[in-house]
Amino acid sequence: MKTLTDNDLYQASLVLGRQLAVGGFLEESRKLLRAYLPIEQIVLTVFSPASGMMTVVSWSGKEGAADSGMKFKVSPDMAGTLTGLGMPISVLSRASASPVARLLVARRLIPGDASIIVSRMIVGKDGIGLLFCTAESGTAFQKKDGVLFTELRSVLSMAIANCLQYRDAYARYRRMKEVVAYGTNSAEQLRSEIIGADMGLSRVMQEVRTAAVTDEHICVTGEQGVGRTFIATHIHALSSRQKKPFLEVNCNLIPFSQLEERLFGEDLPSACGKYDNGLLFSAAGGTIYLKGAVLLKGALLWRLFRAITEKELVWEKRKERVRWDVRFIIQSDSGSVPVAALAQELSTPVISIPPLRERKEDLGRLITSFTERACRRMNRLPLLEVGRESIDACLAYDWPGNVRELKNVIERGVMLAGGGSVDLAILLPSGREYRDDSDMDADDYNLDMVVSRHIVRVLNLTSGQVGGEGGAAALMGVNPSTLRKRMRKLKIPFGRKTRYGS
Repeated sequence: MKTLTDNDLYQASLVLGRQLAVGGFLEESRKLLRAYLPIEQIVLTVFSPASGMMTVVSWSGKEGAADSGMKFKVSPDMAGTLTGLGMPISVLSRASASPVARLLVARRLIPGDASIIVSRMIVGKDGIGLLFCTAESGTAFQKKDGVLFTELRSVLSMAIANCLQYRDAYARYRRMKEVVAYGTNSAEQLRSEIIGADMGLSRVMQEVRTAAVTDEHICVTGEQGVGRTFIATHIHALSSRQKKPFLEVNCNLIPFSQLEERLFGEDLPSACGKYDNGLLFSAAGGTIYLKGAVLLKGALLWRLFRAITEKELVWEKRKERVRWDVRFIIQSDSGSVPVAALAQELSTPVISIPPLRERKEDLGRLITSFTERACRRMNRLPLLEVGRESIDACLAYDWPGNVRELKNVIERGVMLAGGGSVDLAILLPSGREYRDDSDMDADDYNLDMVVSRHIVRVLNLTSGQVGGEGGAAALMGVNPSTLRKRMRKLKIPFGRKTRYGS
């Protein structure tokens, strides 16, 4: 067996010490060790004595390196073995002969008949790193091969600790980027004039000012594109929480299986012993604007309701609780989907924003404002004008996409304008039932919401009749019992006492 010189150790320290990604470190380690030993595969795991969890961090083999993230609980006896004062380097002819290695064999991460070297080291404050190196098929490690790992142990331990610290710091950075992306209280938004505050939105603005003073949880409802997010930011800006975080959380953009972890964080620490406290914790003292709240149900809904009412975040497994006070503004669609259960539980007052077709007295000023902003953003100076014909066309149109659709149409008009004026008439569809895909937001892509809207639309056509000839089930081509089952799941009311329009 080749031996390591002082220069070899120095070069190994340089090569391994500059690796920040765990996968890159394992690949370089495998290349380095293969110059001395017939190594086939390297697997890195970290055991946390505090939680009793083993984390398979990453592995490297012929096909390259890949992160794993697999976690599993170990028995108390195994935890005692891992934290005991046994040999730091173990050389075995078969992986299945090692109680520790059998944990990976059982999960098919390493072959049970492969010769193996297990190196144990301390990483972080209290983490125990385990490096599993398997031999190539048909070869076996010798006891003397463990000397090489003894010489490299301090270098490997330092490099692994650096990689795990970098991974943890990068994960925190990614989470902070998400928080910034969710936040919408930019200075420009909060300074913007609410056009129509003295006309079409006068009632809404009165409710907004009242809501800002009371500090109650609020439900903001209205059709897509009416400006619910814009109103929510102004409630926050006028409230006593204005200097605290304003966080927009869209449940539709988070897979349901990950929703609780993203909101509340993790009960178990990362490989470096750090905890992720979740999005809710990052908004402490401020306001959370919650979209897609209809997805909250069951145990998750109850946990969030308890946190709000008791003003406390609790992590049961790590036995930790912190005082937490956040105001919720819950977004809801007007009449098209069931009201979010969270809003019902909190008995929130409702601020209903009228659609643009019901406040056309604001159209003139909206067109002027959006045109000026679009011209300045696209460097179209001097500012373009909107002719009388275009304004008349806008007044005659129903704007199913509301203010968002108007803004998008004007931006396209400014971009396409060839002279000194914007022609909006040619950009408006002749039909009244129009919805441009560019005007859709995340709620429009949620399957349950789309299905709910369609069922309610058909029930309005049948005056609430589900079965029988001319009923909703017949029109939709489904069995009445199937439709009723889906309606129960989506919490769409039906029965004799339920009234739908004809």
